[in-house]
Amino acid sequence: MFRRALRRAAPIAPGVLLVCAAALAQEQRVELIPARAPPWRASRFFESLRDDAHAPRALLIETRPAGAQLELAYLRDGVELRRASGAAPLAVDLPSTLRTGDADRIAIRAALAGHVARELSLPAPSAPPKLEIALTREPARLLTLTLLELADHARLELRASRELVFRFARSERGWRLVLSDATASGSVAESAAELRGATISRATLRPAGADLMLEFAREGGADEREIRLSQRELPMRDETLLAIEWIPRDGGRAASASAARALARLARSDLSGCAQAFERSLRAALGAEQLARSLSQRGDFREEAGVLAIERLAALAPDGRLQLADGARIPLASAAERERVLAQPERVHGLLLALRALASGLAPSGTELRGLHAWLAPERPLGEFTQAIEQAAGAEADCRARP
Repeated sequence: MFRRALRRAAPIAPGVLLVCAAALAQEQRVELIPARAPPWRASRFFESLRDDAHAPRALLIETRPAGAQLELAYLRDGVELRRASGAAPLAVDLPSTLRTGDADRIAIRAALAGHVARELSLPAPSAPPKLEIALTREPARLLTLTLLELADHARLELRASRELVFRFARSERGWRLVLSDATASGSVAESAAELRGATISRATLRPAGADLMLEFAREGGADEREIRLSQRELPMRDETLLAIEWIPRDGGRAASASAARALARLARSDLSGCAQAFERSLRAALGAEQLARSLSQRGDFREEAGVLAIERLAALAPDGRLQLADGARIPLASAAERERVLAQPERVHGLLLALRALASGLAPSGTELRGLHAWLAPERPLGEFTQAIEQAAGAEADCRARP
């Protein structure tokens, strides 16, 4: 495949800069000299009388950014005679001009994570002493869009393949977010159209040249809540998370109080019997890894609400001990035990039921499912999550139907 790509390699494009010769002694070095010379021709007799025709040659290849992986091939009449590879900057030993055919070419491919690979072809007889290859970044891919609301405290999360360059501003009907040099799949655009809540009544995602524009409207237009934007890396997944958070004037105290009231209505009967069939089915559908990523969020209002839910579960336990999914029971009496549980909330038995009650008690009417989706599985398509919820509800209903 690489050979075919090399044969199709384009001539040097304007983005490739040719620079004057530089010292090569410090660079990593490879050899790209074919084992056999080109066929002899009478015209080469006079060329052989020149001293420089026998002198060794070298090509220094650098990339911007540095560190790209280079794949090189020496071609004669379209046939690969020698191959070499290495990381830029790379010094490449070439045959002397006397051992270089008039039509010989050097094919180069430069690749760097997060950037568009470049392929180019140089005439071997006139190869420059130094070559710089400029690489452009790949467009950021928008992977998911999720909206989470806790009373009048809201958070919109955008997960992307790399750091996003963005502009955010208020608009006549709400807000506008422009993501520079970004793309999104059709499923992400559908997710945007499905965003609904007290903060966002309608959202659209559309391309704007090389950019993406996300517009979201609110009934009555933008309000006066404080808006905070933050972006952080998700190193375990080599992704980036951009969060837009609407902070109520009281800093979220009313939202926390609403969460506490919703959880106070949770009874032991809501956690036992056939309700456990719902949790077992949903846990199996989502998987432990998905729940661990979603429930271990730190630094936003989900963490506080999760703590309130776990504390309520401990209060409802007959002996004050939390039951874990593996059957172990842990009290929250000490700070160490509390931290141990909060570090792995996905293991807490009954937590999915508590969050179901929280979503039902706080989400605006008709958005409970989307709220639970944002809590438990924001990376999954809403349709897939809906199917998992319906299966879990069916398991609970079947249990209740048994005599």
